[in-house]
Amino acid sequence: LFKIKDFIKMYYTISRSHNLKEIGYYPQTSIAKGYNPVLYDGHRNVKVNEFPDFIPNYELDLHSKAKPTSFIHHSVANFGWVINGRLKDIMESYNLLDHHFYKMKLHHNGITLNYFWFHYIVRDFWKYLDKEKSYG
Repeated sequence: LFKIKDFIKMYYTISRSHNLKEIGYYPQTSIAKGYNPVLYDGHRNVKVNEFPDFIPNYELDLHSKAKPTSFIHHSVANFGWVINGRLKDIMESYNLLDHHFYKMKLHHNGITLNYFWFHYIVRDFWKYLDKEKSYG
């Protein structure tokens, strides 16, 4: 058997934080001023279980007191993740399920930050399981 500390070294998790010292303000985001989510390319026309045949336009305002962290909690689209380029680069070095990274705009205190909307679909979980290295 393995020790729990060894187990923790083998796996990573990404999760949102409600710790105001880390994120600055909660909720971190809202729909950007002037952004219309119901236009043809708006995020409301993107479905959870399929990738769109267009490049989505997604814009958020980051609260003025919020910190632009690598992972931004957003409840506007209700699915996918809002991440920065550094986290995108790290994630791309792993075997990910079916996904797309869409460029998006995150406005913060008069500056537009370049972020990505990570949209993923879980079609067949079992193909991502390394059965040779798994035991139970």
